[in-house]
Amino acid sequence: MSVATATASHVPGWKPLECQVTRGTADTVNSAVRGATADTRWVTDGATQQGEHYDKDLGLNTEYNNRVRDDGYDGDWGSGRPISTRIGLGNIKEFLLGPDKDRCENLREKVQSLVDKTNSYFEVELPSIASKVYSEAGPEIEIRRALKYGGIEKAQKLRQTAYDQGKPVAEAWLKGELSDVQQVDLNILTMGKFLSNHPDSAKDSAVRRQVQKFCLGEPSVSVNMSYADSVKLNEDLKSINREAGEVKSEGGDEGIMKWQMSKQTKLAEMAQKWASDSGLSETDWQSELKITKANMKARAKNKKAKLQAEQRKKLGLSDTETILSTSNIDAFLETQTDLAKDSKTLESVFRVLTGQGSAKVDVKSGEAMKKLQESIDATESTISEFEDETDQSKVAEKVKAWQANRQKKVKELVASWEKQSGKAIKDWMARDTVSTDSSSGGGRSERRDTQANISIANLDTFMTEFSGLAKDPSAQAAVLRALKGEATTINFTSTRAATALNESSIKFRKAMKAFEDSKDEEGCKSWQMKRMKGIGQALAQWEKISGKSRKEWSTEVSSSNRPSRGGSSSDSGSSGGTATKATIRSSNIDAFLSSHSSLARDPSVLEAVSSVLRGGGHREVDVGSAAAASKLAEAATHTQKTAQAMQSKGKEAFEKWSRDRQSRIQKYLSAWSSIANKSESTSSPGQSGESSQRGSWGGSQGSSGSGSLGSSRSGRTSEPRT
Repeated sequence: MSVATATASHVPGWKPLECQVTRGTADTVNSAVRGATADTRWVTDGATQQGEHYDKDLGLNTEYNNRVRDDGYDGDWGSGRPISTRIGLGNIKEFLLGPDKDRCENLREKVQSLVDKTNSYFEVELPSIASKVYSEAGPEIEIRRALKYGGIEKAQKLRQTAYDQGKPVAEAWLKGELSDVQQVDLNILTMGKFLSNHPDSAKDSAVRRQVQKFCLGEPSVSVNMSYADSVKLNEDLKSINREAGEVKSEGGDEGIMKWQMSKQTKLAEMAQKWASDSGLSETDWQSELKITKANMKARAKNKKAKLQAEQRKKLGLSDTETILSTSNIDAFLETQTDLAKDSKTLESVFRVLTGQGSAKVDVKSGEAMKKLQESIDATESTISEFEDETDQSKVAEKVKAWQANRQKKVKELVASWEKQSGKAIKDWMARDTVSTDSSSGGGRSERRDTQANISIANLDTFMTEFSGLAKDPSAQAAVLRALKGEATTINFTSTRAATALNESSIKFRKAMKAFEDSKDEEGCKSWQMKRMKGIGQALAQWEKISGKSRKEWSTEVSSSNRPSRGGSSSDSGSSGGTATKATIRSSNIDAFLSSHSSLARDPSVLEAVSSVLRGGGHREVDVGSAAAASKLAEAATHTQKTAQAMQSKGKEAFEKWSRDRQSRIQKYLSAWSSIANKSESTSSPGQSGESSQRGSWGGSQGSSGSGSLGSSRSGRTSEPRT
């Protein structure tokens, strides 16, 4: 905020009050003092704070010191010293459509110089509140951050992106064709401000339809408005986000859900008042709501039908084939009892009921498919009735009761199928015998359809579904290795079990990726604890079946065909200590590959990199110095912050950033591959054929040779960090 240059004795109730001011590092030349309010409050830069209630004091001051345009501050307190503000193609749109362009002389020539690249920016003297708007809109903050962390290439790409996006805007303005009309998304955070700021828009039937769609559950709707109005719409977002953050910290997911429902209800009431204030009667409003809801349902139904048709075509389904999942399992069991003796159908039903994903099934006739679809439509109709319920307080109870009845119905149908098939549900998927893959390393060994890697990722599924193997020494060995973070390839006699276990691993990686993307550490910890509890229970069951403790398993299999561990960071003989060890993960793998290619000849490092690239969480690697380890930690944090910044800029910007980063990783992998291949060819000159294949690791699942990455044999893996 600008520093007041005049007192405001003319303001009612004004009086001089004692105020403590703390000086801190200044962002700009006139902000060495962060401004004091006329109240007994602390003003701080956040670095230090005396007093018992630091967070509360800081929050209060943040609220008191927030500035927005036209807030009357300058009139009461005087304007601060203007700030020289840079305008480039990164923030040219905000400037040309904003209220400050008249402050700039020779604007046309300056804009043309940006397009021609004779200048990268021009400067305008602006008040602090206006300067902040354009400073935050431009890419300079991200560019400076990229340069700070050594990302010169990234900084150059950011500048080029700003030029590519800003040039068409500048050219349109020079031609007099730049439109001031903006398409703005309204959601739970901005809808209230829109209804308050634009009461006359209720007379526009198109705008009313958009607001009604939001009231009926659409999470986001779009309306057109001027750029200036779009800026005002977002001015209070920080305070609303802060409110939501406080609610979540106090009440968790349940608290934020209640907050959203309460806010949605209030916004619906605001919308009705917004419409009635414009002259629309309540009867007309309710009538329009019904029409809008019917249109939304029709569009949703058409969209769903189109997506289903595209999916069927993509999957190559015939007229009698469908995808069986948890959403239609009840309808399938009820209408397709003629298939109860078909072993392939039983296996598909078993997979769905045990949470192993969806499965393709053939109902054999068009009439059977028609019955199945009618049953599915009836279920969807019931769900639709819940959506039509006007009393939202009753919906949760009704849904809970319906789900309980549905689960009961499925159990009864399963019992009926067991009777007709003559098999208990546990026997619907055949149990296989297993053996460990004992083939020695050589050329690349592709995993067959009857093979599955047993690791911590699918250990719960393996132990639960294959408890009949508890007395098998090979299976016991695979379990013990998985508990130590190792993986073992198991040969099954058919593809069924292998497919189920491989899909379980994929499901685990997707779950971990979802937790990582959402940064839900607590949810991840809770999920992992629940999962490990299940594994512990399965272990106890295996010990009971085998008649031996795990210690006895270990003794029994110690001399068996234990695959090579392929080296690990702990076996490499490094004496650097924990200070020189860095944690490599998906968020800093590019930084590690670019700065530590000297480690490309170390098999344990190759294996660790492979684990990360395959979604195996994080691994520890000795990088030789504490400084190098610290830089990699900083790189991980920087990547996460950049990802958040790109997501806030929109889907297109985030996807482009992701593609660019992936391209860099592939470039680094090529360099590492060359080094690793060279190392192998040097150490084994007589094996040019197979050795060259073994060296082309690139993150794919290959053999267990010492120089390969992505071993599918027994490469050491590490459980992802929560």
